[in-house]
Amino acid sequence: MKTALCLIAVLFGLAPPAQAAEYKLCPQDVIEIHVWQHDDLSRVFTIESDGTMSFPLAGQMQAGGKSVAELSSELVKRISKYIPNPQVTITVRQYSGLSVTVLGSVMKSGHYSIAGDKNLLDVLAEAGGAAQGANLAKIRIIRNGHSDVVDLRPVLEGKKELLAKLEPGNTVYVPEKWWAWMDMRGMQMVLTLGVLVLQIITLAQ
Repeated sequence: MKTALCLIAVLFGLAPPAQAAEYKLCPQDVIEIHVWQHDDLSRVFTIESDGTMSFPLAGQMQAGGKSVAELSSELVKRISKYIPNPQVTITVRQYSGLSVTVLGSVMKSGHYSIAGDKNLLDVLAEAGGAAQGANLAKIRIIRNGHSDVVDLRPVLEGKKELLAKLEPGNTVYVPEKWWAWMDMRGMQMVLTLGVLVLQIITLAQ
């Protein structure tokens, strides 16, 4: 439900006028909080990936999944212990409900938009592509605590259609091949060691 509301809000513009009060805040949304006559408390925040944020006098609180009105009400309740009748205004400056997180063996890890029906290949391209040693046969798309494994090799070779779908809030993880940590010098050392072992075995016979 939260994902659907994020999706609707972004599809209808960066600041949906009529639906703004119903929009459920998402991780990585950028919000501006203004406390009337308390400019020292007014600032811009980016909601953390776990949906939390920290505000002066209010401490850490859950923002993700709440509407602007709900978050504003919670802030008023918390800071009213220190400020009589605080007037809090919250404005969403950037909606990030249509984004996924890309991690692992890519050139630039981070959050990437999937607006405009971008697929897995589009997102990986925006992340600078796979790094050397990336395992394209074991890419994982993680959603709701579960993961799907995608083999991109036949897709890149034109032998198979890309069926994997990305949804807002998904995490794309590109693993390394088990030997990817080993550079050429390391490989030479292993080969040299192997030759020495074979020589020792031969001499012992």
